[in-house]
Amino acid sequence: GGFGGWLRGRRHMLVCEVELGAPLHTRRARTDLDPEKDLEAKGFDSVAASASAGGLRAPEFVLYRTERVVPRYVLAVAQCGRGEPAELRPALRARPPGEWLAALRA
Repeated sequence: GGFGGWLRGRRHMLVCEVELGAPLHTRRARTDLDPEKDLEAKGFDSVAASASAGGLRAPEFVLYRTERVVPRYVLAVAQCGRGEPAELRPALRARPPGEWLAALRA
C-alpha cells in the first residue's frame, strides 16, 4: 500500500485549475521576462504562449503567483508495449489531490 507503490513505474502530471487574470500574449518562449518589471508593473498577471510554426509545439501558460493555482488531480500514466491485449487495465488513473496527499503521509 501507500504512495510508493502507486508511483513505481509511472510518469505523473499535475492537473490544476488556474486563473490567468490578464495574460501577456506571446508566440515564442520568453526566458527574459522579469515577473515584477515586465508583468506586474505593466498590469499582466501571467504569460500565455500560443503554439506556432517554428515556435512552441503546444500552448503554454506561466503563472507566477501560487494563489492563482489550485491542484485538482495527479495523473499517473504507465506506458504499454505494442501488441499487448486490450483487456489490460487502463494505464491512466486520476486521483484528487487530497487522496494522493493522504497516501503520501501514510
